[in-house]
Amino acid sequence: MSGPVRPPLTMESIDGSVEGRPINTIKVTNGDLSISGTVATIDTSGSGGSPGGSDTEIQYNNAGAFGGDAGLKITTKGGGGTTTIRSGNMLLGGGKLATATANGFVSLISDGVGQIFLTSGADQGGTFTDTQVNIFANTNTDNAILNFRDSSNIENGRITLKDDGNLEIKNSVSGKNLFFQVTGSAGVTIKQDATDTDSTLTVEGNGTGLPKINLTNNTKSVTLLCDENQKLKVDGGVNTFVFDVSSASGGVTFPDGTTQTTAASGASFPLTAPDGSKTAPSYSFSNDTDTGMFLVSAGILGIAVGGDREIRFKQDELQFDGGGGSQYKLTTDGANTNILIQPNTGEASIEVEAGGGSQNVKISGANGGTVSFNGNYNFPVSDGSANQVLQTNGSGTLSFADASGGGGVGANAVSWPGDDYSGSDRTSNLYSTNNGKYSPSMGDSSYNPSSTDVRYWPYFATNDGDITKMQVRSGSAVAGTDCIVGFYNSGTGGLPTTLIGSATFDMSTTGNKSQTSFSSTITTVRGTLYYIGVVFTGAGSMRGPSQSIGLLPIQSNMTNDRNTCVGQTGSSGSLPASFDKTAASLKEITGPPSILISW
Repeated sequence: MSGPVRPPLTMESIDGSVEGRPINTIKVTNGDLSISGTVATIDTSGSGGSPGGSDTEIQYNNAGAFGGDAGLKITTKGGGGTTTIRSGNMLLGGGKLATATANGFVSLISDGVGQIFLTSGADQGGTFTDTQVNIFANTNTDNAILNFRDSSNIENGRITLKDDGNLEIKNSVSGKNLFFQVTGSAGVTIKQDATDTDSTLTVEGNGTGLPKINLTNNTKSVTLLCDENQKLKVDGGVNTFVFDVSSASGGVTFPDGTTQTTAASGASFPLTAPDGSKTAPSYSFSNDTDTGMFLVSAGILGIAVGGDREIRFKQDELQFDGGGGSQYKLTTDGANTNILIQPNTGEASIEVEAGGGSQNVKISGANGGTVSFNGNYNFPVSDGSANQVLQTNGSGTLSFADASGGGGVGANAVSWPGDDYSGSDRTSNLYSTNNGKYSPSMGDSSYNPSSTDVRYWPYFATNDGDITKMQVRSGSAVAGTDCIVGFYNSGTGGLPTTLIGSATFDMSTTGNKSQTSFSSTITTVRGTLYYIGVVFTGAGSMRGPSQSIGLLPIQSNMTNDRNTCVGQTGSSGSLPASFDKTAASLKEITGPPSILISW
């Protein structure tokens, strides 16, 4: 309130003294002003007085007067961030909430089921992200402890960063566990903070207490423990395995008390397993449990593939056992790789036999390949024409060709009777162009060629190998005359082809003539058709043996010592390198030659 004051102005003092001075203006700043008529009253009875209590105590309304309390005061007058107020045994200010007494306690108490939050914020303009709570020790040689307790127990559990630097998590309630629990498929990881440094998990028993690890859930459990130095036990409750690493020969002790010290030693060899079946083999694989080995029955081992019994091993038999129509292959996994069946000693044979009835046995080369025996004989891949026979090209390849006549020849061992045909050697096994047969009825037959042309007689070899000796008998002495005997291959139409080799006999005197030297090696194959060519360089004759063993050639017509052969003109007393069928014709002669052959 303001306005002019009319004189005269009278000042009355209610409490205090009045000093005389000129007063031009009266201001009321802390009190009540009331005007009644021409009297203005200023009442300041409620706005003043002396502070209560002691110094630094915060004033409060004490029954209408100022009051102070020693438990409510300003302990630090900082004029800002360091100002601290004490309330009871608590100090608040200077960025802290602290006890006001030595070794005092500070409690943050919520009511009922209320909660206490330690959180950062943004009330003063900061950025609210992480919240960090520190358990603060004075130095790193002091303990920093987060304690869990109740109203009657001062310690139920604690987390302590100990004065030695180790962090200890402790459950102090007797018989109770310490759980690390996660949700979902997450796991519990213990990781070394320093890069490329080992992490160690230690389970330590107190004093002589046993260190144990229990692996358990609601229905399963197993225990790992160490109750002896450098020995790990796996305890299943009934059976226990012991892994002894105290020495290189420690080994593994099984529940039955036996110990295996190396991979080659064992508890009880032979190791046994249940019989198993084709769908659940006794020995299988983690990624393919229906493939493996099992026992079909006593003495029969089975190999199962894909849940089906595929292969059986018996004492003397390998058996493929599967569904009808199955085809089984014995193959190699790689190009140019062979399968060899070979005995340690003696001979080996492979027998291919049908299972019974009218079943067939088939041997075929895959993808159009040939079938080969002994690596030498390659059979043709397709059938020939009717009535054709197999023939060789001399290099191991067989083919079908028209039959050229002839027959099989028996095998006989050669025993050369000596340089001449003595009576005591009459029963020796001799070979001649008469198929190796003796013909005593022919007597002392004689072959007298009428010219120096070549004569050819067909001959089926009766032995395999190189010819080592030939022998003829000269019937007349003609100076300067030789007899040449040669072997020819046969070819198309069963006719002679090329000369293989020959032997030359000196016919200038009579008697038996032997020859072991040939123009070329003469090698024969038993049962193969050859031709024996005979030629004289001049007049001469060839006779049979003197002991009435007439060894005659194979002949198409033989009556009264007459014989049919193939003759070739123009040869002029020598054997041609190749047979010329244009100069050849059939000849009928008297007295065929006798030639003895040895391998």
